[in-house]
Amino acid sequence: MRSNRGARAARMVALVVTLAAAAAAPSAPVAARERPTALGAPEGRLWLSVVRGEDADGPDREWAVLTCSPDGGTHPHAETACDTLRSVDGRITTLPADERFCVKNYAPVIAEAMGEWRGRQVHYRALFPNRCVLEAEAGPIFHLARH
Repeated sequence: MRSNRGARAARMVALVVTLAAAAAAPSAPVAARERPTALGAPEGRLWLSVVRGEDADGPDREWAVLTCSPDGGTHPHAETACDTLRSVDGRITTLPADERFCVKNYAPVIAEAMGEWRGRQVHYRALFPNRCVLEAEAGPIFHLARH
């Protein structure tokens, strides 16, 4: 039991280090909209992931770093995701659900976000029955695919 917790902690540390390194790496220019924040800090910076399956430590994971103001990071749809977060002041749980039809196919996904929004800590984790329901309830925030 103890070694399992240690391995899980080591994987989490490795994920955070990897995400931080990816966010710091130079990338192609992204259209940015500046919003003044305290001491020039970004409005928000979140580490996002979507894991297929019911195990949050599962190997089938997509991830991205999202920085808002300026909008960017490694998120493929940063501007849209930041606009969505701004509409609810970074409170993912208060997003209005999209009225789309989703099939009742059970293919679970876990969405996670951690970081900071306007100086407030953000910790979010939710299990959805499938990706369609995730996208209907969280919009473009967890749309991490590059297409």
